[in-house]
Amino acid sequence: TNMACKQDMDKMTLQFAKIGSSQQQADRLLDIFKSLKGLNIGTNVDLYEHGLQTATRAFRDAADQETVVVALLHDIGELLSPICHGEVAAALLRPYISDQSHW
Repeated sequence: TNMACKQDMDKMTLQFAKIGSSQQQADRLLDIFKSLKGLNIGTNVDLYEHGLQTATRAFRDAADQETVVVALLHDIGELLSPICHGEVAAALLRPYISDQSHW
């Protein structure tokens, strides 16, 4: 019935609010980033270290905070889709970054 659907939606909305806060989503993105430790695609450093290096370079270059965050997380899609990992990262970050930083 329509009432059951509305009740289901209300219940899902409440549950999502419990698990989908901005802070929790940010924590999940950082967890994905941390999972890049030890993942090496044939370079001198793993993808975790690469992200740290990239973010550090942006920070030392006096980049704004958003650019530093984007630099840190730009390869988080590697585990999910190596071929189009940039698009994965861009999609995950899109709700939180400006049009200027979106790629």
